[in-house]
Amino acid sequence: MAAKQNLSEPSDSDSSSLTDQSVSGRSGNRSLRVAEKERRKNEAEDPFVLALKYFSDVEAGTPVYGNDEFETNLVLLERVAYSKGLSPEAISVMLEFAMSLRMGTGPCVRVLKCLIPATVVPQEAIVRAVVWLGVGKIPISTQVLFIKWVLTVFDMIDAKDQLRAIYGFIFSFVTEENLCPFICHLLYLLTRKESVRVFRVRKLLELQSKLVNILLI
Repeated sequence: MAAKQNLSEPSDSDSSSLTDQSVSGRSGNRSLRVAEKERRKNEAEDPFVLALKYFSDVEAGTPVYGNDEFETNLVLLERVAYSKGLSPEAISVMLEFAMSLRMGTGPCVRVLKCLIPATVVPQEAIVRAVVWLGVGKIPISTQVLFIKWVLTVFDMIDAKDQLRAIYGFIFSFVTEENLCPFICHLLYLLTRKESVRVFRVRKLLELQSKLVNILLI
């Protein structure tokens, strides 16, 4: 009976081991919480994170010229972009800032030129930017620069389904003379069998005919 009792009851050494494991587990969890808290603190104080927050929160109509805060933050972003590229979040924030013309047309070109992805480009950001093209306030030269950028990073876009969903909207820009060659290239990359429609083929043939006539003049 004593033997059976000993088998059913944990020994002092077993109890001590369980207690040590419990203490060790609590200590480990505490260390993880402290490390996560420290990480968040460092991230909140990171100048790059603060710069992104500036461009995310800046109000429309904020002046550019004489704005030292704007210049400091943009120079920091450019330095990071040219040295190691921008994260998907940074690409989204800066593309939205540029294409919305929140601070006018001045910074737009400068921002587009430093949108160098470190990994992937979120297609949601590109879809929102394409929609901004329809507003009609962006200079045509800047629109061309944007489409060229999309073509450059096309293989780095994380998905294409949403872009193909607005295929018709993108197609509407083929009538813009300066945009046409680049829009056609983008459409070529996006086209699937279901995208082909008679009216689109006719429009492209019409544009081709006009181009040939212009070249012959």
